[in-house]
Amino acid sequence: MNQLTLGEHILCPEKIPSLASKAHNRFRLVLCVFIADVICLVLGALLPDLWLPGSSGSALAMLPLMIVLHALSGFWLRAFSGEALISARLSVRLAIGSNLCAAALLLFILFVLQQSQIVPRLSFELTLLTTLFLLLTGRLLLARYARRSLAGQLHSVVRIEDDGAATTIWPVDQAMPARQLRWDIGADDPLGYHELATLVGNADRVVVHCPDNRRPTWVHIFQGLNVHGEIIARELGRNPPVGIGAFNGEATLIVARGPLGLSDRIVKRAFDVAVSSLALLVLLPLILGAAIAIKLDSPGSVFFRQPRIGRQNRQFHIYKFRSMLSDGSDSGGVCSTLRGDARVTRIGRVLRRTSIDEIPQLINVLRGDMSIVAPRPHAVHSMAQDKYFWEVDARYWHRHACKPGMTGLAQVRGHRGTALEAKDVQDRLAADLEYLNKWSLWLDIAILFRTLRVIVHKNAF
Repeated sequence: MNQLTLGEHILCPEKIPSLASKAHNRFRLVLCVFIADVICLVLGALLPDLWLPGSSGSALAMLPLMIVLHALSGFWLRAFSGEALISARLSVRLAIGSNLCAAALLLFILFVLQQSQIVPRLSFELTLLTTLFLLLTGRLLLARYARRSLAGQLHSVVRIEDDGAATTIWPVDQAMPARQLRWDIGADDPLGYHELATLVGNADRVVVHCPDNRRPTWVHIFQGLNVHGEIIARELGRNPPVGIGAFNGEATLIVARGPLGLSDRIVKRAFDVAVSSLALLVLLPLILGAAIAIKLDSPGSVFFRQPRIGRQNRQFHIYKFRSMLSDGSDSGGVCSTLRGDARVTRIGRVLRRTSIDEIPQLINVLRGDMSIVAPRPHAVHSMAQDKYFWEVDARYWHRHACKPGMTGLAQVRGHRGTALEAKDVQDRLAADLEYLNKWSLWLDIAILFRTLRVIVHKNAF
């Protein structure tokens, strides 16, 4: 047996228990999910053709294109990501979303090519419903299997406690005992490097807690280990950085990057322009009717403009249908609207109750001041319990890292109307910050559909 002498110890590398990486297992599971999706698509196209007498086989003819579109939609929506492996709810939602996107793209392609008549409506609908049911069932079963296969965690993690005198290695999520490293990391020792690599070299993530003076040593070790290494920095707990950068040869802590990258902003802007343009065309009769009703109900302009806080805490003017008497309108937002407010006109109550007064904000979306979905913009002087909103919670300014929206996560959760209490502000802020941290196009679409249920709301007055 090949034995290596380490100080007074005899080191037998092959006997040291090694933490297993989950990377290969994750790849295998993602491949299984993709193959299972393809099988669901094949069965979804095959079964309706067997059930329908005299079927033309159009679903099978479109199957190759549908598989390609489902794969593209799935990778775009991250339906084959690691997070979707162990979360049954997320996996089902993303798989169904991918298939619906693929079906919509297929119909669009057939329409452009003027070939939509080759797919009978009944056959298409039955194929889609069958496929969605199979995807739901398959993803639920695979998520259960993946959780068991990955022991409930996507990554294998090792925690290292280094107090300067002893170094203890703790496998976090695998049934392995803690082990004390026999090597003093302060000494360059090939056998010591070998021992550490054998213990943690296959881990997906290694987290070290050590004294400040040992941090440079661990940085040096990690750079040669080729692992994802992290050092706990408790002093940064209240203001955690998001990365490390450099300026003029000196290291910098990156404390903010903005919630959306360039590609995400392009996707979101394209979504905003498409939805707002279509909505303005569809709602044009309603817009004209509301404008006429406002002019007939009370003297004054049709639109109401008010300064609001927008992206990067810059101010912009928001457009709304005027719902108050002209001499009672509060352009600064100092006096919040209360239930039964005498300033609100008769037609204004209807507009506010049905959220029709918000429709002109589609113009703000086209101008680039707002998005369809994002945290709602507040008036500059909005107050709750005699405090400005930013005095209630200093994180209030963080919500303006992206453009404000016509609707948002807070609104679909029922946080609408005037914020009179500090808790009202805190509840909305919590939802807004959650949205910024979890943004995706799928989340925007989901919030947009959920908004349809709260257009008429008891707190809209």
